[in-house]
Amino acid sequence: MVIYIKNMVCERCIKTVKRILEEKDIPAGRVSLGEAYLLNSISKEKLKELDTELRKEGFQILIREKDRLIESIKIAIREKIALFDIEEGLIISDFVREVTNKKYQVMASLFLESEKTSIRDYFIRQKIEKAKELLTYEEKSTTRIADMLGYSSVQYFSKQFKEYTGLSPTEFRKKKEKNRNSLDKVWYNG
Repeated sequence: MVIYIKNMVCERCIKTVKRILEEKDIPAGRVSLGEAYLLNSISKEKLKELDTELRKEGFQILIREKDRLIESIKIAIREKIALFDIEEGLIISDFVREVTNKKYQVMASLFLESEKTSIRDYFIRQKIEKAKELLTYEEKSTTRIADMLGYSSVQYFSKQFKEYTGLSPTEFRKKKEKNRNSLDKVWYNG
């Protein structure tokens, strides 16, 4: 049995879900971002108990297919960015179709309805958050960071970074308080 879990963004999330499964005496095979493969089926009551425990940690079991598809898009975007697997000229619609096996227009509409932002904007916000991390902890040049994140030029990266943060990458790097967001909280905020 596979359960799909919302808001898993890192290795620590995987460890937390594994711990909760162990505490609930639910044997699991593999736990990865967004899903846990249970070795046995569990009752609806046990599933509710598990969901209650997961929610205490900021997670949620996804029941509806549309929620699972949206989460799979978010996970795929975060993984692509974390691995710096962003080729210049990436076509978001092709990427989403590849991840979900669904028409892009359908997924874009569902994503917007659920997340209150477009897939493109979510993708950009995730890239900007990764750029903030690199500017904060790495000694890489702005040009190198732009290249790592799939930007066609450092100028375009700088323009987009300023559009989303209000600061140029250089200004952000010099700032003492960096105002970073956790990856599960990166979305349109009005």
